[in-house]
Amino acid sequence: MTTREPVVPVLLEKVYKLIESKVEGANQPLVTKLAKHILSNVSPDDLLQRNESDLYGAVVSLWHHLNEKRYDEISVRVFNPTVSRHGWQSTHTIVEIAVPDSPFLVDSVKMALNRIDLTCHIMLHGPTQFERNEQGQITSVNEGKGHLQSVFHIEVDRLSAKEEMNELKNELVTIFEDTGLVVNEWEAMSDKLKKITKDLVKNKAKLPMEDDRFDETIAYLEWLGDHNFTFMGYKEFDLISEEGDSVLKPTKEPGLGLFSKEERVRSVKISEFSDSARLEAKKPFLLILTKGNKASRIHRPAYTDYVGIKKFDSKGKVIGEHRFTGLYTSAVYNQSVSTIPLIREKVERILASSGYRDGSYSYKALRNILENYPRDELLQAKEEELLEVGMGVVQMQDRDLIRLFIRKDPFGRFFSCMVYVSKDRYNTQLRKDTQTDPSKLLRH
Repeated sequence: MTTREPVVPVLLEKVYKLIESKVEGANQPLVTKLAKHILSNVSPDDLLQRNESDLYGAVVSLWHHLNEKRYDEISVRVFNPTVSRHGWQSTHTIVEIAVPDSPFLVDSVKMALNRIDLTCHIMLHGPTQFERNEQGQITSVNEGKGHLQSVFHIEVDRLSAKEEMNELKNELVTIFEDTGLVVNEWEAMSDKLKKITKDLVKNKAKLPMEDDRFDETIAYLEWLGDHNFTFMGYKEFDLISEEGDSVLKPTKEPGLGLFSKEERVRSVKISEFSDSARLEAKKPFLLILTKGNKASRIHRPAYTDYVGIKKFDSKGKVIGEHRFTGLYTSAVYNQSVSTIPLIREKVERILASSGYRDGSYSYKALRNILENYPRDELLQAKEEELLEVGMGVVQMQDRDLIRLFIRKDPFGRFFSCMVYVSKDRYNTQLRKDTQTDPSKLLRH
């Protein structure tokens, strides 16, 4: 046992005794319960430089915050506590949060602090169930009654300017609003995908697709809705002629999730697209699979995935699009390529196009490369692009080489760069150089 471990229960007992001596009436056992709940999982290292008075002040401040706000309200406070005004103090800026409990909150808060470049010195949090009376005051804590709220006490680098504190508060409030839109309308977005899929099957004869490609596309859409995609937004678009141009215009039907906010959805002229994007938009293919142009502020700090399902008229002409945005779930990245529709067929066609004899060393090596290839790339890249990369890696596997493979997004929004190195050459410094300044690869 280390010397610091016995310090923690002693310190926490002092906090609970302070609550017993200073909090009056029926609130005292409730505040104690709240304190034990949010302090129960704190790391001993986080308490080494703490004293009982400031921890007591933090818990009581959070208690008052909870009682001043409704259970269904998003409430964020950012402040620098002082003894004269708040009865306790901290060398850090304090962030208090009380919001309806929801998935993605902890990850999203951490992502926000990273974006603003703030170090988190301690984060106490947890879903907590509160029962309240008619006046909104808490009458029980974690007794199986009432509403579940997520409660946070966070200490970050000290902010001195009011503008900085307001920026942090507004950022967090916006994230919680967006999270609410995503979580509350997740089922509606999932149902929308199911309805679109059923309509496609019903109108199969009118679609300009071969049977095997169509069946695999339908299998992919069903797979997508089977807990393999975190839906964040949905919107329907019509492709219309306007002022001599083709325009992808949002329909009047309200969007869902993040796309329920009108300012996040706009009309786009096809003439504004790159040549490759215009070609992609009007191809008689059912799906557009690519990345969005913004990183997610919810759940994971990755660029969102874009799933477009084209609409066709009776003559097979593209007349619009159903657009979904979100993130593939983490389970997708661990699934075998043989279980993922579209990918499994694509991999088999790439292997057949390679010219390698089935069962040969090169054939097995190429299959292994594709099995371990990033799932996003397998979905989005063209077969000829994947074949070029896969065969290029096979050819360099037993040689001490570095290869850089670059793929341009058809919509011209990003480049995907894959760097392959031999095991002997790979190290942490090379990884950092690759991420920050690819030109440094030449030094290796």
